[in-house]
Amino acid sequence: MSLHDEINSYWTSFSNAYINDLLDAFEQIEIDDNDFSFDDGDYHELEIFFEQSYIWPVTKENVIRIIEVANMLPTKILMYYMQHLAEENAEMFNEFYTIINGESNNDFQYLLKRCISFEKCQIITKIMCYERLHILEKVLTRTMDEVS
Repeated sequence: MSLHDEINSYWTSFSNAYINDLLDAFEQIEIDDNDFSFDDGDYHELEIFFEQSYIWPVTKENVIRIIEVANMLPTKILMYYMQHLAEENAEMFNEFYTIINGESNNDFQYLLKRCISFEKCQIITKIMCYERLHILEKVLTRTMDEVS
């Protein structure tokens, strides 16, 4: 399976249409703003980079390499990579966040904001799922009926 297909399968596996809609929205914004586009060759190079980074020793130089690549990735790929980096090399993942959170470098701060923005939006999609909205609507309706 190609990395492109693996990334799509990964996000589809959550069976959460809201997350996929969120990723589609981020993708559209990024295409409009940054013209992110990846072909098969790019995905192949990324796959090699990802696999190597999972086994790299944790050094500031290696974290900087990850940050440089991460800054070039669309959100869908970036978040896939962050999830897998956390699973495969938790120490590297923690150092990655320590560095981007602690440096005043604009590129680092931009990357941190992108990651946090997606995580916040992902939490909102979990909270605002159909089932919870339906329950909330029922509670509000009953409350309004009791007040009347």
